Amino acid sequence: MPRTGKTARQRRAEQATGLYLRELLTEPGPARDQWEEVADEIKPGDITQSAICQVLALHMWDQAIEPETDQSLPRRLKDPVSKALRGLGFSPRLLRCFLGAFMFSDKAVTHVRALYRGDQRPAVIVGTLPSPEQMPEYRAHDYDTLKLQEHHWLGADGLPSRHRTEIMIRARVDGLSVYQYRIDTPHARVRSVRGGEGGVLHQLGPGIWAVDLKFPHALKAGEDHYIEFWTLLKYDVAPPPEMRRGSHERVEHLDIRVEFHPEKLPSGAFWGEWAHYTGPGNKLIDRDEHALDEHSAVHRYVEAIERTVVGFYWEW
Repeated sequence: MPRTGKTARQRRAEQATGLYLRELLTEPGPARDQWEEVADEIKPGDITQSAICQVLALHMWDQAIEPETDQSLPRRLKDPVSKALRGLGFSPRLLRCFLGAFMFSDKAVTHVRALYRGDQRPAVIVGTLPSPEQMPEYRAHDYDTLKLQEHHWLGADGLPSRHRTEIMIRARVDGLSVYQYRIDTPHARVRSVRGGEGGVLHQLGPGIWAVDLKFPHALKAGEDHYIEFWTLLKYDVAPPPEMRRGSHERVEHLDIRVEFHPEKLPSGAFWGEWAHYTGPGNKLIDRDEHALDEHSAVHRYVEAIERTVVGFYWEW
């Protein structure tokens, strides 16, 4: 009997397609202008689903995809559109309607089709970690992460030797004065370059230590702030061969780079996505092999991550 279920690759392709279309409909431009014209409510930085359904319905009536007498069409589109734009499933028919109804650029349409075929890496990665709203004990950050660069170096012994972090944040509240940097080892020294004065490394919980970087001045809500610092590492025992970043909240413009010593190169290096960062859910769910560049490094940039754990791991 043939299998009727979708493959893991198909599910990932549909998820990437839906999340990318959501980004296109959210950002300023002709496509957003279209649904804003029929929206009863407009939220900055977000979409109005009922308005998107209305634009789709107008297209389907105009192209005789559905009869004009079917005035319940916008309402019936609500569930499939909601699932599609949350990355939970996207039929070919609905995709054709989106591409026909909205004025996306030729470049964007080409990228959407490549994502749907599974030929293109996703620009936005959303996983299955609980959202902050689903975690009663979770304390949401007092800032948004606008950019995060993580550059990781390994020595000739194969152990992490140093790490550079550059981050741009935007305060959500008045009075924000500290950025807390967390790490999985006490055998580290954090050296601030700009944007924050380093404090003392202290333990937060089992396997987690932190340094509070104090800003030159307290930020006002909406104020952007750039921080750069180095972490000098000296592990007694080899940590897992990986460099990961996990987040329940959205992180924009994530850039991860891992550079290996020429005398200690891995047999393979992979970009991965994990279901969780701890416990039984800490398992790999997707991977993509990367070749080392001329600097013996691997590198990946994504426009955003949310509710996921991503990064590089390698094999010796």
